[in-house]
Amino acid sequence: MTLLESDLLAAIKALLESSQAMTCGSGFTADDIERYYKSVEWAKRVIIRADKTHKLKRRDNMTKAEFVAAVAEELDVPKTVAAESVDAFISVTTKLLKVGDKITFPSFGTFGVAERAARKGRNPQTGAEIQIAASKSGKFTAGKDLKGL
Repeated sequence: MTLLESDLLAAIKALLESSQAMTCGSGFTADDIERYYKSVEWAKRVIIRADKTHKLKRRDNMTKAEFVAAVAEELDVPKTVAAESVDAFISVTTKLLKVGDKITFPSFGTFGVAERAARKGRNPQTGAEIQIAASKSGKFTAGKDLKGL
């Protein structure tokens, strides 16, 4: 296990041990967080070592089905189990972002929420000035291991 992997596992274990995370009022139980921990553990292995452990070729996009197949191969589990893990990771990450939480994986990156202020814009068809409402969206900021790829 590399230092990066041990740092990531330590961070997730700290989340599991945190009673605040389990009782934060976000509706997450200890089982939800443990499933999240397991999902993050396999995701970390697949993403960080994909080029070494899986026959991935450089291409523009990888589909969810291809990603699930890579996870299944990496963990030596059926695709259905890998698909459940991918879905659990996406679901828990989405729930955490919706309640405003930030998810940090040391050296890998951070999932967070970007807030956009209200602003004025123009209707491209009529040229009329319109008011664009404030909004929030998910964002990912790459960590040091992903910068300069």
